[in-house]
Amino acid sequence: MKIPIGSPPEATAVLEMPGVTVESTFINDDLRRSVVEVLRVDLSRRSPTETPSAVVKFSERQHALPVAANIQLAVSGFFRQYPGENNGIRDEREATYTKKMDYRDFHNTYSPQGPDLSIPRGAGSVTLTYTGERGSCWMFCTSVKATTQGKAKQLAHQISKDYDSATIINDPSAFAAELGAIVGTHLEDADMRLNALDNIRKHGLPRELGERKVWVYHGRVHYPDDQAAIVESYPEARRAQIFPFCKGSQYAYQQEYRFVVSTYGHAKAPLLRLPVSDELRALTEPWDW
Repeated sequence: MKIPIGSPPEATAVLEMPGVTVESTFINDDLRRSVVEVLRVDLSRRSPTETPSAVVKFSERQHALPVAANIQLAVSGFFRQYPGENNGIRDEREATYTKKMDYRDFHNTYSPQGPDLSIPRGAGSVTLTYTGERGSCWMFCTSVKATTQGKAKQLAHQISKDYDSATIINDPSAFAAELGAIVGTHLEDADMRLNALDNIRKHGLPRELGERKVWVYHGRVHYPDDQAAIVESYPEARRAQIFPFCKGSQYAYQQEYRFVVSTYGHAKAPLLRLPVSDELRALTEPWDW
């Protein structure tokens, strides 16, 4: 059972930023009680009240959500190291961006209390690579529904020659909420690696809210030529939520729509398989080719 709750204005203000809107917050009262926050991401910054389009999940037929027993989510590193030569799935720069800094700026930013080295500007540079894996972060990847079945089938085969099935999700917001409920219910502590701060945050959750807090971000993937410019337009502490929604322009043909789930701690394994609930299955329908 989902019990809607209102987020205090100060909490909403912390979560929301340009292109990120809080859609719902609720307590999921199931086998394990949890609180779930659902946020919609739109880096093109259209109207926050715009209804998300229907999306399609491509898969092998036995893994299609209308019939599968489990739903599989994966961390970004799984896609960076995906085996085989299929670049439709493998992206060596998945959820990463590179930032080049003048060495003087790097020293002043990251070692401000260190010795004054009197480094002249232009003496050298440092290249930093950031990955979107601060804390746990699993992704469930779909595509915006194509206008015809033929175009959808063509895209499925571009992504993977093994995909022979398509599942329509007409209401991405409702799907995101149910996905968060499933994670809150079935994710085990054994699946996570928590540091001291994670434990403080987890055990600081008010008892009436449950055992776990889950965030679900969902929205279209953006394909900028300069990913760093998009990511760096957000505060550094919030960039981990933006990484998964930026990809290289060579992947723009995929028209990807992502669901990104996070909680306290780090995932121990690259894949997370959880039972498909009746409520989640009811939000899907097969698109027969």
